[in-house]
Amino acid sequence: LRTAYASYQVSEREAQRGMVYRDGFAQNWATDNRMVGEWQWGDVENTLLLGIDYRRANSQSRDGDFYGIGAIDMFNPVYGNAVLPLNDLYSHRTGRHQIGYYVQNQFRYDDRWIALIGGRYDKAKSRDQNLTDGKGSRKDDDKFTKTAGLMYLFDNGVSPYISYSESFMPLVGNDGKGNPYKPTVGKQTEVGMKYTPHGFNGYATVALYNLVQDNVSTTDPDHSGISMQTGQVRSRGIELEMSGEVARGLTVLANYNYGKVETTKSLDQAEVGKRFVEQPLQQASGWVNYAFQGTLSGLSVGTGVRYVGSSFGDSKESPNLKSPAYTLWDAMVAYDFTKNLRLQDNATNLSNREYVSV
Repeated sequence: LRTAYASYQVSEREAQRGMVYRDGFAQNWATDNRMVGEWQWGDVENTLLLGIDYRRANSQSRDGDFYGIGAIDMFNPVYGNAVLPLNDLYSHRTGRHQIGYYVQNQFRYDDRWIALIGGRYDKAKSRDQNLTDGKGSRKDDDKFTKTAGLMYLFDNGVSPYISYSESFMPLVGNDGKGNPYKPTVGKQTEVGMKYTPHGFNGYATVALYNLVQDNVSTTDPDHSGISMQTGQVRSRGIELEMSGEVARGLTVLANYNYGKVETTKSLDQAEVGKRFVEQPLQQASGWVNYAFQGTLSGLSVGTGVRYVGSSFGDSKESPNLKSPAYTLWDAMVAYDFTKNLRLQDNATNLSNREYVSV
């Protein structure tokens, strides 16, 4: 990718030019193998899950940001005379290998109590190399994370629950002081309720959640364009969801989420308490799908809307970087030839709305 742009005027007729240069590739692949077994222990039904997964990610790039490649006459432009300092490109290579072992068991007692407990151990090897000067770093990361949940099934279809989970994600690269990035880690707690009415093919859920993520990158005040990891981000909110077949073949789905994602720790105190970059407060969607019956069986059509609230282009809620809310209209048509073969055509933004994507 080579993109030239006019950065500022140097005279009444001329503008100084800059260029962004990006070239490279990325390779990612993953495999996940699991085994599930069911067994009885007294009055408790158990479903045991054992698994192992492996992920590999490699990338290589040549990048450059040039701010003075020559002026151009805005009223009589002559192209092709720019001096491109391609020898100053920054060449970079990264790689990560990660293997995870996990175990999870679901307990079901008296057809009312359902409990879940699980654990996962990850081990990752990462490398970061500057191909320009040959310097680089390698590091090993590992962590054990946990998950647990509890639900009670009432006779009227109401099922309250509580859950807890942890996350772990290794990162490749170094901060402005040359220290390797630490893995981002998170903890999420959720309480909610699910309602499945008897005699109705559908459900409704409400959930309150609190998620905290540590080792989030924040701007390094001493090194422009480089990040440091002293940040913490918290996401807190409520989510409502409903899905049901209101008539034969006619299914309605709706979702609403109100959640504030805010910076709770940062090197820059102006970011603390402010919404995180590109995170709207509210999001909602609605979808109606109809599956034809009889001679047209297999054909289905659907349409719906998506609403995304306003967000900010930085972590300080700068008014001049605020993106407005938008609503999009989508539709689809599909045909199921067999149980495992479907042809589907999706259409998005049918109203041709202009918006800033986040």
